[in-house]
Amino acid sequence: MQHNVEKKWSAIAAAVQLAADTSADGLTLQEVCKTDADRLISEHPGWTVNWRESRAGACSDGKAVGVAAILRGQAGADGLWPALPADTGRTVELVCVRYGATVKRFICSVHLAKGDPTARKLQTAAIKQITNQWINNQGSVVVGGDFNATPYTDEMDSMYALNGNGRFTEADQAAGRGGDVTSADGRKIDYVFFSQNRTSAVQAAGITVTSTDSDHKLLLAKADVTL
Repeated sequence: MQHNVEKKWSAIAAAVQLAADTSADGLTLQEVCKTDADRLISEHPGWTVNWRESRAGACSDGKAVGVAAILRGQAGADGLWPALPADTGRTVELVCVRYGATVKRFICSVHLAKGDPTARKLQTAAIKQITNQWINNQGSVVVGGDFNATPYTDEMDSMYALNGNGRFTEADQAAGRGGDVTSADGRKIDYVFFSQNRTSAVQAAGITVTSTDSDHKLLLAKADVTL
């Protein structure tokens, strides 16, 4: 599941419910207020919820907003948060949960710069550099997030193996680097990527988009992962 929840608990609740209904392995969420992150942790003690602050004082209660990577049904997995190049007024990190024994598996969440393609290009290049070491060690890496960029822009080349220089299969790429609209302004800017070493292009099974109270769609991404 991938969702920019726009600081709304109702959008988080919709994502959690759909994840339960579909037995989703994990969730990647952006614009999650600290209060709501604490509620998630309290209500789901059997999960691993890795939340990291991106901007202080940005929520209506004066607390921080941040990014979360969540592994459902398994508590105590490792949390990772390697830094990405910052943009104005924000701390930017690749927020991940790491789990698995024989094959290390990573679920990572990210929220890239808005209105700054130069910053986004640096950020996706950094994601590529960070995840390269995990992929080179035969790990399975999933990156979901609000990239604030449409598929054919230069800054997305570091993610896409398809017509790019990245090492990821995008869940919704059956018709190329396009796919469903994910934001209220009519663009596709939200994605779920699966590392190509464990998910080939033909193993991507698409996304389903659902409207919530957020101005972004809730994405249910499906793919086969060879472990």
